[in-house]
Amino acid sequence: VIAAVAGAAGVAAPAAQAAPVRRLFGARAGWAALAFAALAIALLGWNVTLQRRINQQSTQIASNRQNWQTMIVLLNDQSLQWFSLAGTQANGHFWSTPRGQTACLVAQQLPQLAAGQVYQVWLARGGEQSSAGTFEARDGNGWVLIRADEPIADYDTVFVTVEPGDGSPA
Repeated sequence: VIAAVAGAAGVAAPAAQAAPVRRLFGARAGWAALAFAALAIALLGWNVTLQRRINQQSTQIASNRQNWQTMIVLLNDQSLQWFSLAGTQANGHFWSTPRGQTACLVAQQLPQLAAGQVYQVWLARGGEQSSAGTFEARDGNGWVLIRADEPIADYDTVFVTVEPGDGSPA
């Protein structure tokens, strides 16, 4: 219509410049869509990571709650026995009941371990030993609930060793 009116008036019709503007706008829209998609993928990945962390923390909280409840039951047992422990560097206390299969070991003045190491508790009798769990020390102090398949009193010895990461098999 403009070209027809301009041609009738004897004026040359202006060249159409809408196409380069559309191409430029189209290129920007493509980059914006790509950036939005990359941002959405990054946010999705971050969300998944955060959800995993929340699940891990929830599991740890549930485990800690169960350990504290077990500890309370143990310490309130009328037949509870308490033993002092001493090593060459560390010392501690050991609580158990005569027929119970749960005990608690609290250790103090433990040496700092290298990265990737843990303390492991062992129960022994008659030359055989079995793992009773692992723990880490913070500022030289640590504790662990010991759960055995048999009454703790049936074992002769309780001792602690330094082991790699997840502990050693019996």
